[in-house]
Amino acid sequence: MSETDLYLREILHGYLTDNCTCIEQWYQPFFSWDGAAQALGVDDIGDLPKPYGVIVINPDRGTNIDIARRHVIEIWPYFEPGNFMPLDEAVLEIRKILTGSLTYDSRNFHVSFEGTGRDYHDENLRAITRTIDFSLPFLIGG
Repeated sequence: MSETDLYLREILHGYLTDNCTCIEQWYQPFFSWDGAAQALGVDDIGDLPKPYGVIVINPDRGTNIDIARRHVIEIWPYFEPGNFMPLDEAVLEIRKILTGSLTYDSRNFHVSFEGTGRDYHDENLRAITRTIDFSLPFLIGG
């Protein structure tokens, strides 16, 4: 993870926390169930109160232009299993507030909506979710 990734995660966390009305809690991805449960103060990660969102930053990807690269960002909203309507509403809201130009911490960014994944029921988390993919271009050295 680069310094840019850390700053980008901070920006996205702050922007979503300030602007998303359907989800109040945003987390980084955890790769250890026990570690995540302990860090978040629950006995089982599936007990984490829903809804919540997870921000995943994938490795930057090059383009066919040598001076430009882009971050691929995945947003995972998690909701109680059952009715997918609240999840659908969250996907629409997140897409709306992140797509286009956004300003955070006196800096301007342009975020492009890339698409969504399929509906998914995560048995371990006892939640339903769907990924929302975005990209954020940046100049090398900038």
